[in-house]
This record gives sequence, C-alpha cells and structure tokens, in this order.
Amino acid sequence: MNKNSPDKTRNVIYLGAVSLFTDAASAMVSPIMPLFLAIVLGSSIEEIGLVLAITTLVSYLLRFIAGSLSDKYDRNKPLLLLGYGVSAISKPLFAFTGGWQDVTALKFFERLGKALSAAPKDKLIGLSAQSGHEGKWFGLHKAM
Repeated sequence: MNKNSPDKTRNVIYLGAVSLFTDAASAMVSPIMPLFLAIVLGSSIEEIGLVLAITTLVSYLLRFIAGSLSDKYDRNKPLLLLGYGVSAISKPLFAFTGGWQDVTALKFFERLGKALSAAPKDKLIGLSAQSGHEGKWFGLHKAM
C-alpha cells in the first residue's frame, strides 16, 4: 500500500456515507410518490405513469451524458457535488407541488442530480482503490 491509502480509504467511506443518506432519502420519497400524486394531487393513472416514464428515461440518458462529461473534462468532484446538491435540494420541494407537472419537474432535477453524481462517484472509487482490489472498495461502497 502506498502512503496515500488512508486518504483514499476515506474517499470511499465518505462517498459511501453520502450515497447512503441520499439513497435513503430517495427510498423514502419514491414509494409514496404515486400515492401522493393520486390522493393528494388527484393525478390520473396515465399522469402518474408519464411522471415515472419521463423521469426514468431522463435518469438513464443523463447518466451517459454525465459520464462522458466527467471523462472529457476529468472534473469529477464538481459534478459529484453538483449532482448530490441538486438531488438533496429537490426532495423537500415536493411538499410545495401543485400538480403532476410540478412533480415531474422536481423528479427531473432529482434524477438529474443522481445522474450527474453516478459516473464521477464510480470513477473516484475506482481511482481510490488499490490496484487489484477495486472489487473490495466497490463492495464496501455498495454495502454502505
């Protein structure tokens, strides 16, 4: 192990902790979103399906774009901070929505945040792992 190993280990642990709290917040919001749309906002089944379809599509398309940007500019930390920031800010704003269109816009930003942070996070974990032990560090991150 090189002398930078403790810093690199901290990178993985910090990224794991941030991911844990971000994913926990998403896991609390996502299951109740269809009920919120239907019961509180009076959305139809079609509108709920449209919200979920649009935001899922956006999430996966933007991951590709964010990963490409991360590689092109080799700027992982700003994308990571922006992604987690956008995701964190968007979640509490669901309480102020007035219709399925508002929810779609906020889910778009929440998914944008996840997409912006996914590839740079994985890249930083890979760079922080000791050569030959990448699986161990990705496993630790996923376990968190």
